[in-house]
Amino acid sequence: MQESRQARRGKLAQEIARKRSSLSVMKSVQDRLPSHVKEHHASTIQLVTEELQKMEVEYHELNVEQIREELKGGQSDP
Repeated sequence: MQESRQARRGKLAQEIARKRSSLSVMKSVQDRLPSHVKEHHASTIQLVTEELQKMEVEYHELNVEQIREELKGGQSDP
């Protein structure tokens, strides 16, 4: 389980970095877009932001699980 958790954490870290980068680019060009595109672009930014938040929560939860296991000496919950 720990190996799969570590693999998932690694993948999440990569996905989070990509989403943050994409979000940064999207926000930087938002002001330069034509008005007829801005609404769609804003909704896309919102979707990406929500996905990013979900991934960050999952990443945090995986970190918490790992810390709990380490504090218990690697023992799983009864």
